[in-house]
Amino acid sequence: MVAENGRVALERLAEGQPGLILLDLMMPEMDGFQFVDHVRQHEAWRAIPIVVVTAKDLTAADRLRLNGYVTRDNS
Repeated sequence: MVAENGRVALERLAEGQPGLILLDLMMPEMDGFQFVDHVRQHEAWRAIPIVVVTAKDLTAADRLRLNGYVTRDNS
């Protein structure tokens, strides 16, 4: 399933759970950080792996916000 922004993605998650979420942190209406927060608030969705793919330069504060939700791979 494809969603053009975080709000639509949350609606689609309610319809059915994917095996994996590819997430860009820079989205319209709701940024990726807010999306991750919403996903992790729902127990049924917590096990869905989220892969962050973004051109955003992550600050130390950004990494802290994602801490515990994603793992880092610089390969």
